[in-house]
Amino acid sequence: KCDGDGSGSLDTLEIGRVLVSLGYSREMKFEEILAEVDIQQKNQLTKQDFLVFMRKIRERDTEHIRNYFRECDTDDEPGLDAREIATLIQSLGYLPDMSCILETLHQLDIDNPEKDLDFEEVWRFLEIYRRQSGLTLAGVAEAKATFQKFSDDVAVGVDMMFQMVHNMGFDLHYHEVRKLMYLVEGNASGVMNEQEFVRAVGHLKDMELRQMWKVVHEEPQSNAARELKNLFESEMCGTDMPKVTLMDFIPWATRVRESQREQVRSQHGFGKEEVESFRQDFQEHSKGNTIRPLDLRRLLTEKFPMMADKRAMKDHRSKLSEILADKGPVKLLEFLALARICHDIIEFDKLKRERDAIQITGFTSAEVDEFRGLFMDHSTDSGLPGSYRNRITFKELKTLLHNVIPLGDGNIQVLKRHLRLVHKHAGDDSVNFVEFLHLMRHLLDVNFAGIAELSKTRTADDGNDLS
Repeated sequence: KCDGDGSGSLDTLEIGRVLVSLGYSREMKFEEILAEVDIQQKNQLTKQDFLVFMRKIRERDTEHIRNYFRECDTDDEPGLDAREIATLIQSLGYLPDMSCILETLHQLDIDNPEKDLDFEEVWRFLEIYRRQSGLTLAGVAEAKATFQKFSDDVAVGVDMMFQMVHNMGFDLHYHEVRKLMYLVEGNASGVMNEQEFVRAVGHLKDMELRQMWKVVHEEPQSNAARELKNLFESEMCGTDMPKVTLMDFIPWATRVRESQREQVRSQHGFGKEEVESFRQDFQEHSKGNTIRPLDLRRLLTEKFPMMADKRAMKDHRSKLSEILADKGPVKLLEFLALARICHDIIEFDKLKRERDAIQITGFTSAEVDEFRGLFMDHSTDSGLPGSYRNRITFKELKTLLHNVIPLGDGNIQVLKRHLRLVHKHAGDDSVNFVEFLHLMRHLLDVNFAGIAELSKTRTADDGNDLS
């Protein structure tokens, strides 16, 4: 299922996705075990090699847990209690969410968090914890209810991930959703089952909490980051309070994110800053607290200029015309609902254009996911959910490439010429992700600044590939 390129073997990036699909943390390191199995150092595993690899992963987990019974047992009693288990799962790459830990213990018929678990009980605990992808039972139930809302009881198209996460109150950018889709679209069927969606939601929760933890400990680079850090300091960092640990932070961050999600759900999947922008535009075009149909159509076209593309959006424009045909004056909340329809249309069109580009460039899904991660790293100031931009500037592109290849003044001028071959917007050297994929294909094909050889070297050294 995870052999995305159909090669009959799994490369390093595909192996990482398999491990996530089996419930392992994306933070888990596996390079040493891969090197033990991959004797020829091809950074690829056949099916038989992969079975050996997974056996070694299990053996390492077993040894790690046994060592923790000796090192992490801090109360001189045999076995591990809830807090010691929290330390254990953090060492395995998971977030130490005590609410999830206590619920998992309860499923083992253990109600006393101070009770010590023996090795077999800890192993059963990990199996349940991994199966629930680090979610509470309420979180699993919410994910399953969302899945049933959009599915035929068995499967749902992967493309529906956009609407499903927005329905759950996650105000995610297009690329954040595509990162989630990568976790479940390893096969060619284009569908996902219920457990795969639960796993994606668990990964999303993990990703958001880690980024929030990072933001509150850094100098804020955006209004959203500054607001979050101020809230954290006012509620969690009083003068008489001890230093906040990750375990202390998680329940607070979870409550903050749940409150934000509730607000997003009531606003048709839009976050605070988006709604404020829509509100200002609405007020400029409205009469009182409503907007007339003619002004409504004009405003939607202004906010979503791609909708004005008569050739590319022919069918969608007809659909929108049908929706607006019987509309009288609308209020802000109804305007947000219509904006969500336009937003979804744009995202699906963007997805089609991206898939066309992937087919043309010939990159594997794993390579595209790695390129997307690089692109996202340079298209946000904070990394908070929904904070990413659709384009990166030429300066940001230079920074991205400079981490891989030498970029002196001469190479920069040559890079600009290569960029114009795939991006022909006069006076604008920024690129969107589709243009970035075409550019990378072109740079690799012409071996710009030795990038093709360097990417192969990186593959051999650390499993990261740029081709």
